Amino acid sequence: MTTMPIRDVALFVKVVGHGYPLLLMHGGPGADHWTLWPLRRCADHFTLVFYDHRCNGRSAGAPVSSMTWENLTADAEALRQRLGFDHWAVLGHSFGGHVALEYALRYPDSLSHLVLLDTGGDGRWVADGRKLTPHISLLEMTRTDHADLQEENRRVTDDEVARLTETARLVEVCRDILGTAIDVHSGKRGAALNARVGGSDKSQHLRCEACDFSPAGPDTEQSIEAAFTLLWEAARGGKLRGFGQLIVENQATGRERRSYWLHISLGSPHRNPARCGEVLRMVNGNYSLVGKV
Repeated sequence: MTTMPIRDVALFVKVVGHGYPLLLMHGGPGADHWTLWPLRRCADHFTLVFYDHRCNGRSAGAPVSSMTWENLTADAEALRQRLGFDHWAVLGHSFGGHVALEYALRYPDSLSHLVLLDTGGDGRWVADGRKLTPHISLLEMTRTDHADLQEENRRVTDDEVARLTETARLVEVCRDILGTAIDVHSGKRGAALNARVGGSDKSQHLRCEACDFSPAGPDTEQSIEAAFTLLWEAARGGKLRGFGQLIVENQATGRERRSYWLHISLGSPHRNPARCGEVLRMVNGNYSLVGKV
């Protein structure tokens, strides 16, 4: 295994076997080449090229915003040239199948065969890492630390993208108030993910109308409390408006690998107007009202 400089990224690549070259594009996003590692059994018949897409696995050096169809396919083409293959076959699994289809459309003279596993011609997930706001991407708003649920959590409809965009705008306001970069921990949650983390079946995360976040850096009690104080003051001063709930949360057992974080959700018309503008504190699942604006 090795890391190879390809264009503006360091791609993690492993080449095994002998025979006709076959490029293997893994699913995800958020997965890596190990998901296709069982295909190493074909190494007696093919030269297998396993690799991690940019922004996935052990590939490094590129921001998430660079994960576009253009870059994903150009990376594969540059890798082909670097390895010295005139042509190769390409196999794509799940999300990797969408990358493979794009590659076939953009570089038809570079591949001899196209194989799709568990993929389709039309995907619900928008894979281009688009920016929903100046500082928050769709990838961030659909991320999770639970790797086995990441692919499912990336699948969004146009309506869900619209609500995630509205939520991201609200978080962007929080970013401006705090005067620092934001780490998004959880935006959209599919049903399986919501159940995994112990979320309510009425959670606005299920409807793409909420976000858990914190100021960039270590999530300590002090840093989260300081940020909460600033946001609560901004809400009282009318600088933070249109939210349903603003919550400072502390869970001793942790969620998404952290114990302290902030939560904000969309207000009316997504939430009962009588329950909008609530500022709360949550400790180990117990909520208390701090105030209301």
